[in-house]
Amino acid sequence: MTIAMMPSSHQYVLVELEDEIRLIHDTRYAENDSRRLVAFVEPAPDDRVAVTWLRSLPLRTSFPDAASALAEIEAWTALERAGGAAPPIPIAHYAPRRIRSSARRITRA
Repeated sequence: MTIAMMPSSHQYVLVELEDEIRLIHDTRYAENDSRRLVAFVEPAPDDRVAVTWLRSLPLRTSFPDAASALAEIEAWTALERAGGAAPPIPIAHYAPRRIRSSARRITRA
C-alpha cells in the first residue's frame, strides 16, 4: 500500500492509497483522530470519480477528478467561514401610512 500526500496549503489534503483510490483528510485533526478522514474517492464510470463523504456535507458525489472534489470542499468551507453566500439585503422600514379621510368629522352635541 502506497501512501503519498499531495501538497496543499489548505485545510484539506488528498492522500493516495492505491492506483486510483484516494482519501481526503482534514489536517486540523491528528493522524489518529477519526475526524481526520473526510471522504473516500474512487473511480466511477465515464472517467469520473465517486466521492463518499464521511461527514454530513451538502456536496455532490460525482466529480471529473479527485482534485475537483478537493477544490469543492475547500470552496464550501471558505463559504461557511465567510458566513454564507452573500450578506443580507437591508429591508427599508417605514411608518404605517395614515389614511386621510376627506369627510369631516361628525361631532355630537
